[in-house]
Amino acid sequence: MSARDYLAKFAAYHEYRASGRFEREYQGFPTVLVVTSDSSAEERIALAVRAAAVGRGSALPLLLTCEWRIADPRNPYGLLGPVWREPDAALRDRCLWPLHPSDSLVMLASGRYPSPCEVQRTH
Repeated sequence: MSARDYLAKFAAYHEYRASGRFEREYQGFPTVLVVTSDSSAEERIALAVRAAAVGRGSALPLLLTCEWRIADPRNPYGLLGPVWREPDAALRDRCLWPLHPSDSLVMLASGRYPSPCEVQRTH
């Protein structure tokens, strides 16, 4: 997709949220998950998401990742691992289960991802 196509796509998500139509199908606006083929595509999409948000108030609930993060052998949890980032985050990973902020540093330093059970036990 071109940058213009991405901008139109994310502008449509903003319009859908602003219209309130999502309330007929969801209890809240769903988080949009985007899996890209590589890091440069991830950055292009993050840029389009930020551009589409200009002048619209709050940002879309959207998380990005790359295929290589999901497939990384150090991440045994696949899509549920700490592979997600927000479009305005500078390569800060976010996990789908709540992690304590220090867990990210532990994972980076050790190269090991804790299981959801370990996270719940330690916090």
